[in-house]
Amino acid sequence: MRYRQNRIKMLRRARGITVKRLAALVGVSQSMLTNYENGSSMPRDQEVWDRLAEYFAVPVPYLMGF
Repeated sequence: MRYRQNRIKMLRRARGITVKRLAALVGVSQSMLTNYENGSSMPRDQEVWDRLAEYFAVPVPYLMGF
């Protein structure tokens, strides 16, 4: 589970985007995105996965740690 969040955080940092901005782009709260990044929760909605994957131009399975 940690790999998924670390990949989101890694990709976000590589893009130089803030948690606040990415959260707004994918339609989740800043605190929820922080939770995804630190491993305390994960997206339950496929649309969130899809928006993250689209933004970072990576497949969803990559974000999920596969």
